Amino acid sequence: MKPVFAPESAEGVAIELPLEPESARDARDSLDRLEADMEAASLDEVRLLVSELVADALASDELPPDGTISLRAEAMDGRARVYVGFDGLVLNLRARKPELGHPGWGIYLIRSLSRRWATRHDLVGTYVWFEL
Repeated sequence: MKPVFAPESAEGVAIELPLEPESARDARDSLDRLEADMEAASLDEVRLLVSELVADALASDELPPDGTISLRAEAMDGRARVYVGFDGLVLNLRARKPELGHPGWGIYLIRSLSRRWATRHDLVGTYVWFEL
C-alpha cells in the first residue's frame, strides 16, 4: 500500500512526475509554492534534498519504464514536511556517506539536515519523508 500524504495547507505541493531527468528540475521548481511560508535558506535546503533524492533514483541501474515520482510538500510555521515516493523503483538507500560523484547523497543529506525522517520500501517502490 502506498503511503498517503496530503498537504494540509493551501500552499502545499502535490504532484506526480515521470521518472526521467527533467523531473528533478520540475520537482525543484514546484517547491516555489512554499516560498511565502519559509525562509529562503530553508527552502533552498528542501530543494537540494529533493533534487539529490531524485538524482539518486535516476542513477539506479534499472529504471522502470513506467516509474513515477510522487512529491508532496507543505510548509507551516517555517518548517517543511516533504514526502517523495518512487513508484516502480526500489532504491538502495545507503547509510554511509557516498564518495564524490557517486549516488547516495540524497538520503545522506536528508539524514544530516532533517529534524525527522524515515524511509520505507516495499515490492513496488521506495518512499521517503523528512521534516526541516
